[in-house]
Amino acid sequence: MFATSEGTIAVTWRILRENQKYLLLTWSETDNAPSDPTDDKKQRTGFGSVVLFRVAPSALDGTSVFAREDGQRIWELKAPLDRCLREDEE
Repeated sequence: MFATSEGTIAVTWRILRENQKYLLLTWSETDNAPSDPTDDKKQRTGFGSVVLFRVAPSALDGTSVFAREDGQRIWELKAPLDRCLREDEE
């Protein structure tokens, strides 16, 4: 839920080619709410935070990061591509 009636969510993904292939999934929320400098210092410990920062990265042998920048909240998940693909059952 946005703090104002205006806002957008963008979900993008791309393949990174480093020593192996990785999926980089980015969730970006943008709104026009004034930023609260104390928000960055608040520790998020609810269910959503557990899923974003522990469950999803752990399940995919990946990592996640979260950042706040000028009215944006950005969460990124980086995981080995082969861990993100489903193998067809024979």
